[in-house]
Amino acid sequence: MLTTYNSIPPCLDFLEDFLRQLCLCVFWKDIFAQIKQLLYPDHIAQALAGEVPLCWPWVEESLCEWARPPQLVEGNWSKMKTFEALYTWLWE
Repeated sequence: MLTTYNSIPPCLDFLEDFLRQLCLCVFWKDIFAQIKQLLYPDHIAQALAGEVPLCWPWVEESLCEWARPPQLVEGNWSKMKTFEALYTWLWE
């Protein structure tokens, strides 16, 4: 199939966008799988099914009281100093 459409730029653009979105969806579900023990039990199923956004308001609202506020690594504590470094580390 790819050989049939590899010379048609709109098809390649569509495929690239689709694959990028697919990777982001899997990444998003992986994040929720890693923090599921921090979420309220009634939020876990939705998060693992990919039905909720990976955004600050939803994560903050869904965290158990003992896991609030969420702690972000920033500044000199982080090995990743730029978005590009993080992207490369995650998706080499």
